[in-house]
Amino acid sequence: MGTHEYLRLQFPGLEHKLRKRSIVSVKEQNVCYKLEGLGECENIDYTVDGVLIPATKEGERKCDRLLLVKLTDGHWVRVFIELKATDVEHGLKQLVKTVKHDLFKSCGKGEKQVARLVIKRMPSSQNNPTVERFRDILARLNCLLKTLKPGQPESFKGLMGGR
Repeated sequence: MGTHEYLRLQFPGLEHKLRKRSIVSVKEQNVCYKLEGLGECENIDYTVDGVLIPATKEGERKCDRLLLVKLTDGHWVRVFIELKATDVEHGLKQLVKTVKHDLFKSCGKGEKQVARLVIKRMPSSQNNPTVERFRDILARLNCLLKTLKPGQPESFKGLMGGR
């Protein structure tokens, strides 16, 4: 069962209508993720933190948003999005915990998944050891990680091509 169908069953009170938007933008506390060039692909975004995954324990980590994009061949792409001001490691931990969460392990087998950390202040070193460690962890979960600056647009073609 795909992620969209599974979420429709698990959360009947949420809006699950797919929309055709060529640009999707999600924002929290002046940090914005923007995906462009979706063309005719239907998509929907969900709030993860506090909605799909309720806060059950103090300090429990989960990402901010999940964007689902339906490809023309009926397959899906899951984009896990964390919007952060400065704490890179905390944001990366949230992405890993969300990707590993039972809600997402039990659905969408075979769907492509990627993780996006949008952060205002990224450490200056391009090959930051913390980022690379989490990039490896997420890769083992079949989830490619990319870090972006707020408002830096990402093309859908680039998202589908990897890093």
